[in-house]
Amino acid sequence: MRTRTFLKYYPPLHCLLMITLLYYGQVCDYGFKRLLCYWAFSVSAALFSWMVLKLEIPAFNTWDQNLPNTPREDRPRAGFFPLFHMGWIKNLP
Repeated sequence: MRTRTFLKYYPPLHCLLMITLLYYGQVCDYGFKRLLCYWAFSVSAALFSWMVLKLEIPAFNTWDQNLPNTPREDRPRAGFFPLFHMGWIKNLP
């Protein structure tokens, strides 16, 4: 997924959904765990599908390929930032 809105909002919402699922499974001994698993999967799939339909497809159709922030095959994500600096490898004995 390429748009910054998708990258910003989908992972936290999906993690919140999974944390809710795990918390419910830990707290409720005889709850509707299978039903909640189906519900969590359905909500996650619906959220993913909605974001693809409302964010990704319109962005793909309206982006100018010549702009510097447009993702391309050689630079797939516009908001990419490396987490680790790999310069420390040269300092190893």
